[in-house]
Amino acid sequence: MKYPRLLTIFTPLLVLLCLEAFFVNSKLFYISLILANFIVFLTVFYYVRKSDIEKKWWNFIIMPLLTLNSVLVYTLLLSNKWLMQILYIGLVVFLNFYLNNIYFQLLNRTMYKAFKIRNFFALGSFLIMFFTTSGLLDCRHF
Repeated sequence: MKYPRLLTIFTPLLVLLCLEAFFVNSKLFYISLILANFIVFLTVFYYVRKSDIEKKWWNFIIMPLLTLNSVLVYTLLLSNKWLMQILYIGLVVFLNFYLNNIYFQLLNRTMYKAFKIRNFFALGSFLIMFFTTSGLLDCRHF
């Protein structure tokens, strides 16, 4: 790809398209889940392969996939359509910031700010735990 920075914009938009397909037709849940995970996986994998990092590349892929999946599971339980849209937009913004940080850390080290990714990991870990726990606790009522 000629401009790898554009993936930080197009990937969240494609994920939003998958989430909106699920929002419009709930029968597309598994297709949109698999497609969104695949898109995020390919983008992070592309950045890792383009960089000089060889080992521990999965550390960069775990956070966005777990965040995406936990938000999707949590939105399965919601009945408020506006709250679902707000969560989708929040997830897309989170993915955009995360992919920008990965891009700067792996491919454009001159613009990289130290410790910024650690703050992002802390926020992402909190979101994953919140959405996963909320989803699991709400599932026991079924």
